[in-house]
Amino acid sequence: MRTMEAEARLTEMVEQSALDPAHLDIWEGWKVFKAFVREPVPTEDEGITAQATRVTTTDGLDLVYLNFIRQFTALEETGDTPVGYVGMEFAFEWTDLKLGDDIEVWSYDFPTFEDFAAHVEQLPAFHQAAAVRALESDIVSGEV
Repeated sequence: MRTMEAEARLTEMVEQSALDPAHLDIWEGWKVFKAFVREPVPTEDEGITAQATRVTTTDGLDLVYLNFIRQFTALEETGDTPVGYVGMEFAFEWTDLKLGDDIEVWSYDFPTFEDFAAHVEQLPAFHQAAAVRALESDIVSGEV
């Protein structure tokens, strides 16, 4: 798979698992995302991240967004430069996913992807998210 095909591939993998991208269960989505990360991509470098952020919408709603992102980067003289990303995004009511501080965990900080994944699965926010239904979910992508 090429990076420009990554969003379509992740969507295909979700659908092949008989899941609806707009109504993903966190555990089932995470399983598909982990399989997606193992698909080879001819890129110079990449990072995988799990992030949770509390956001107050323009309507005054307090939501928590939980994201699993595969970021593709180019190697340059000054270091890695992000060029694009593909992942999953889940939105929860803050009362269902009481997030103290924002969370940002990167695969770079672990010796293997399996160690990273095990850490993510132990996060309290992950367990809280698994205990409730997300308000919405989606496949997300973009250029950086």
